[in-house]
Amino acid sequence: MTKTPCAQVTHLIKMLNQIVNNNLHNDNVVEVSATHMKKFWALSMKKLIIEHTNLGGEGLEPAAKEAVMVLAEIYKE
Repeated sequence: MTKTPCAQVTHLIKMLNQIVNNNLHNDNVVEVSATHMKKFWALSMKKLIIEHTNLGGEGLEPAAKEAVMVLAEIYKE
């Protein structure tokens, strides 16, 4: 049984999938998406999407999951 993401995480999933889909023309879609999150998302948003991805990343496009993993490496403690 999987846990349903909260409304805020659901919104982040939607936003990140849109970022990925808007950059599919770019050969570096994963890096572009990770950079976008790094530059424009609040730290609290980044932490939520990283946590969600660590729990399986339900709802995220494959490239979105990869982008979050790139982002997670930057914020590794």
